[in-house]
Amino acid sequence: MKISKKMLLIIIISSALFLTLSIIFILLLIKHANESVPVIASVEQEAVSGEVKPPEATTTPPETTTTPPQTTTTPPETTTKPPRETQIPQEYIPTPVRSDFLQSLVTQKAETPRGIEYFDNSMIIGDSIITGFSIWQQSILLNGKPLENVVIFASGSYGIFNSLQEISQNTIHPLYEGEQIRPEDAVTVYEVERVFIAMGLNDVYFSLDTFINNYRTLINRIADKNPDVEIIILPIPPYMHTAQPTPDRNARIAEYNNALILLAYEMGIAFIDSTVPLRDENDGLKPEFCGDSPPAGQGCHWVPIAYSEVLKHIVEHPAG
Repeated sequence: MKISKKMLLIIIISSALFLTLSIIFILLLIKHANESVPVIASVEQEAVSGEVKPPEATTTPPETTTTPPQTTTTPPETTTKPPRETQIPQEYIPTPVRSDFLQSLVTQKAETPRGIEYFDNSMIIGDSIITGFSIWQQSILLNGKPLENVVIFASGSYGIFNSLQEISQNTIHPLYEGEQIRPEDAVTVYEVERVFIAMGLNDVYFSLDTFINNYRTLINRIADKNPDVEIIILPIPPYMHTAQPTPDRNARIAEYNNALILLAYEMGIAFIDSTVPLRDENDGLKPEFCGDSPPAGQGCHWVPIAYSEVLKHIVEHPAG
């Protein structure tokens, strides 16, 4: 078949056009490939380095308008007792002699003596001397009436220091239903209204500061657990002068009793100098009131009449 020149020209032009379009298409593909590769490499690099950052949040969190609750705690009420009519000079320092000034504060006689009923629903906390209230109960009389309705919380060798110790097999706390019990707990279980603390003879071997701090602790423990109870301090009783080494020991007792009067005034509680009728002019225990006279005895324990004299003095003198 013979192709005309016109047909041949059309074939050549068509081929050239096809070739041109093919070249253009190839160039476009190469260009697109060159533009895409850097983008992929950049993302991979960021992913490997761990530095890909999440898109920044543009949402603003809502504002909180919660108001914190207001506290309305009311301060505790103070129960400070009013000042006493007679104030003790602050510069007063206890000395190893009985103070006439301090004695004048605790020896006023009541206009109308109280009866034996004053001791009803009361407790006396003490040592071996105080156990005599139980031993001689039927012989201890006040105006012919025996001492009844009073709890005697006492044991041999008991003292202020011992009363503060945690209960163990080595402690000597008095018993309640066969088990040891501490003074502040005993006041609670017996539900007494008045407590007389009559200890200290076994504590005068401590320094004066230690003795007073321990005494203050005992009073606070009793008062904290039994806020309505009345607390009265009784003095440390003396030894007979013939008991050795009593002269120095009685002077120390006088000094410690002076400090107890100051403590009572400091804490706003009562002090009754109940051993006045038992002491001689030199602050020793009178022989007629001693139940264990030296040299065979210690020279500090009492006969029954001594207890009656102490009770008589307490009811005849105001707690102050």
